[in-house]
Amino acid sequence: MKQTVLKADSRTGSPKQARKAGFIPGVLHGPGTQSTSVQFEKSEFIRILSKHGGNAKVWIELNKEKHFGILKEIQKDPLDKSIVHITVHLISQDQEIKVFTALVFSGREELENRSLMLQIVKEQVELSGKAASIPEAIHIDVTGKKFGDTVTAKDMQIPKGIRILDSDDELYAIVKDLHHMTAADALEVAADEAAAEEAASQSEATKEPAATDK
Repeated sequence: MKQTVLKADSRTGSPKQARKAGFIPGVLHGPGTQSTSVQFEKSEFIRILSKHGGNAKVWIELNKEKHFGILKEIQKDPLDKSIVHITVHLISQDQEIKVFTALVFSGREELENRSLMLQIVKEQVELSGKAASIPEAIHIDVTGKKFGDTVTAKDMQIPKGIRILDSDDELYAIVKDLHHMTAADALEVAADEAAAEEAASQSEATKEPAATDK
């Protein structure tokens, strides 16, 4: 599998200084409590985020050495939604981890052609397994679903060795009839679609309190 490499530069200045210089400040968390303040080239990070999502597995290149890790936290400005800080967790590829992974639904157009619509109940599924084996997103095809059908764990194709931590009867989506939807239902579905598109493009790993940066 081709490696996704993200180049990082050591950072001695403040996050604000890095942003002013056109970089995205960040921190690398290694084993134990070890951490390193770094900065990333903005366009390169956004390219990787757009292609692989917020759970991207990356090889961080720092001082001519590569370290495997996953995107752990992406902080955004509450006003313009620009990325203001990144946390990367450096781990072994064989390390067992837990992560919330985005669900990406396909086949919605086919449902709409039959006057049906998919209402998303939950946008992520919690997975456990070796870091290198956990997918960056779970794709679910809802083509052929009928009115009243639901999306559960049984609809997911999970790689060997990966476990779903959600309950077996967890509900992720339900197929509704457009003709019998109330105005409130329609607004809720529209909001679900917008949120799902955001999750599909920039799904973020489980949030934790921001680490104190250097």
